[in-house]
Amino acid sequence: MIDEKIYDATSEANFEERSKVDPIREDGRITKYKFKILIHNAPALEGELTRDEVDLMFRLYASEGAGLTQRTVSRYFPLYTFSEFKKIKNAFNLTKSSVPFAPHVIEEHTTDELVNLQNQQLENNFLKKYEQTKESFFKARYEEILKQHKDLKEGVSTFKEFLGSLSFTQMSKWTPTAPRTVTDITLNVYISDMHTGADVSKYAIFNNTYNQEEMINRIDIILEEIFKITDLYSVDSINICNLGDSLDGYNGQTTRGGHKLPQNLNNKDQFKTYIDVMLYLFKKLSESGYFNNISYICVEGGNHDGDFGYFTNKALEASLNTLNPNIRTHIFEQFMDYFEVGDHTFILCHGKDATDMFKNLPLTINVDTENKINAYLDYVEIPHHQNIHFIKGDLHQSATTFAKRVRYKSVGSFFGSSEWIQKNFGFTKAVCDMDIIMDDQVLETRILLQ
Repeated sequence: MIDEKIYDATSEANFEERSKVDPIREDGRITKYKFKILIHNAPALEGELTRDEVDLMFRLYASEGAGLTQRTVSRYFPLYTFSEFKKIKNAFNLTKSSVPFAPHVIEEHTTDELVNLQNQQLENNFLKKYEQTKESFFKARYEEILKQHKDLKEGVSTFKEFLGSLSFTQMSKWTPTAPRTVTDITLNVYISDMHTGADVSKYAIFNNTYNQEEMINRIDIILEEIFKITDLYSVDSINICNLGDSLDGYNGQTTRGGHKLPQNLNNKDQFKTYIDVMLYLFKKLSESGYFNNISYICVEGGNHDGDFGYFTNKALEASLNTLNPNIRTHIFEQFMDYFEVGDHTFILCHGKDATDMFKNLPLTINVDTENKINAYLDYVEIPHHQNIHFIKGDLHQSATTFAKRVRYKSVGSFFGSSEWIQKNFGFTKAVCDMDIIMDDQVLETRILLQ
């Protein structure tokens, strides 16, 4: 028997030359590449690559191209193992210092055209890197939200546990008293920046004792004013509008993090206190015998309470739907949303969100804010002839200004002034703003709460 001698290419000094690449041409133009690579103690590696495949390999691997690693580029060639891909790459004499163009690209373009192609490639590399960075950002943000969700679940425990601990939810369902009159007059009550759990030191410049007892006291003042207005104007429908920051924060900080807050309630007690206070308000409204329609409309959250505020108000919504199914509820899912009263459109938002905005919406309207509002109006297709009102909280101050299409209204704070606000901006008292809507007219009023 004759022993077959297998050619050992590695034994020759010119082993590298045993890797052969032949461009295949048609009408003088390279259409594909065939390669044959001799391998020690194994059959030769043979195959062919298309123009596009060779161009991709050069663009991805060369430093002036995408500059990817061999292993990363090899994943674009799944027919070959990583070891085989390295041999193919070497057969094409492709190194990091190679120009990021396949031989046929260089052959078919002028120098100026290659420069333009390189510039375009650099731009594409930038966009690709941007997309990768953006993906990393959103992944990090997603993980952050998951952590917040886990923290909230641990802090709140279960919804059932908390509902059982609330004083008003242990009562039977509310029995609304039949209204005395039926009219088309509506009252909007704007309760904003309650900051449940906020603490103001007794050494602050101005006194602002704030706890559940004081919150109930301020609710009673609002209720008294509501009933006076209802008697005077024969109000039929009432909308309680929450403009955000219902809670002061989470774990002693704003939900953005990094901003420590003086608080007298932990997360659980903020939750319970806020729910109790708001249920007290709606119980009194339900049993007053004044209103045919009661609605609760709430923005998604604020820069202080964020998702914590959203979850808490969803819990309040569930309680209201149980205790008085006639109360209509709408908890926003977006930064701003709107509702309608007759020919009036009311757009609500807090004024600053918990994640993206680095600057608050201003106290009074300016050109930039007007343009943003107009863009939103066009997007949601609110007619130009409609009476449009943009209502926001956040700045703890009341002010009304007008633009061509909208009335722009900042409402005051139910909480009032923290010690930080007092020292930096002065003493802003707690107030509640209201709108009385009668046909095309809107009458503004506000009441001091301290």
